[in-house]
Amino acid sequence: MDEVWFQGHKEANHLVEVQTTDLEAKVAAVRRHVSQFRDLDAMEGYLREAALAAGTQAARPGRGHQEADQPVLAESFFRWVLH
Repeated sequence: MDEVWFQGHKEANHLVEVQTTDLEAKVAAVRRHVSQFRDLDAMEGYLREAALAAGTQAARPGRGHQEADQPVLAESFFRWVLH
């Protein structure tokens, strides 16, 4: 193993662009785990806001992403390289 990615880390240093279908699948999966979250609507809102916020970082100039009509969605990770 060369690296480990931690999701939800406050010092994220790696962004992965995701498609709308990826986000919708994640939201659907969370909604199937009704016993894990007190407020599914709030969790869905958090997931969508986090994807947009990370997408804003991913779409910043100099990151190699071209402007698009659709908002960019992404997930953020702390990437720990082991070698």
